[in-house]
Amino acid sequence: MHLRPIAFVLCCLLSVAALAQSSPEDALKQAHDLFDQKKYKECQKALKDTLKKYPSCTECYIQMASFAERFGGLEDAEESADKAVKVASSETEQVAAHLYRCQLLGFRTSKKELSKAEQDCREVLRIAPDNPDAHLNLGLVLMRQKRDAEGMPEVKEYVERWPQGAHATYAKKVLANPRAATEPVAPEFTVRCEGGRTINSNDLSGKVVVIDFWATWCSACRAALPEMKELIKKYPSDKLLVISASADQDENAWRDYITKKEMTWPQVLDKDDSLTSKFDVHAFPTYIVIDGDGFIRTRIVGTDPQKSLAYQLKAELKSVFENSAH
Repeated sequence: MHLRPIAFVLCCLLSVAALAQSSPEDALKQAHDLFDQKKYKECQKALKDTLKKYPSCTECYIQMASFAERFGGLEDAEESADKAVKVASSETEQVAAHLYRCQLLGFRTSKKELSKAEQDCREVLRIAPDNPDAHLNLGLVLMRQKRDAEGMPEVKEYVERWPQGAHATYAKKVLANPRAATEPVAPEFTVRCEGGRTINSNDLSGKVVVIDFWATWCSACRAALPEMKELIKKYPSDKLLVISASADQDENAWRDYITKKEMTWPQVLDKDDSLTSKFDVHAFPTYIVIDGDGFIRTRIVGTDPQKSLAYQLKAELKSVFENSAH
């Protein structure tokens, strides 16, 4: 999955207890606690049950679409987004439904889906001409259809009219490098490593970065450790930076493990899931390769018994370094 820099992801999901509430709004208020507990299956079931009870709930369909999108069911996400558009009655609901579907389809590649996303963005602007996200998304969708002459002015308008907007930094990157409209941009981050070193993504320009999301309790992560060490030895430190971000909650166990296994490269304990959330990681191990211009080149999730970690990363890193040299 891409890291979506402007994704309209509503992370509120429903709990079973919420079903007893008197309205879908009351039910949705129960969402954050259950989501924070990472009880995703329970959330999904509760959401389906709530939609049976409230079949005209636009926000509920958007929530269902968001859930499917986040966990890889893009066809299911589109189906729920279509239903959200269909049941939306008020202008507020129509804006939310069309905007969500625009953002969902705006990252697809087919002409049909991009055309549909464009229509959604234009519908939002018909209803709400000053909606900033609609202007930005329309610009991006047009650029992804190779219509930069039409799309860039929309992105520029967003920057000029909403300089403090939530996506202003990203929009400026698009204006500076149109490649940012069609390829996933790595989110900015600052991490404090074991030993006190601080790494800021803004200081990594020109350097290829591999972020290794792992945990000591993950057997596949532990099995990949020797290959990770070999990878680090293969490339000079001024060319490649590997950051291992652990999802461990037991700090002592984590520290003991990285010391015992001599994991001397940058080690980050991501107890609060801040880095994991930024990169939209939901499985371990996950390896993300970022090129010297700050674009995510690939995302490897899990391990393949037929292809080792080194094998999977070798070709990608070779390609990244060759492109960086040009």
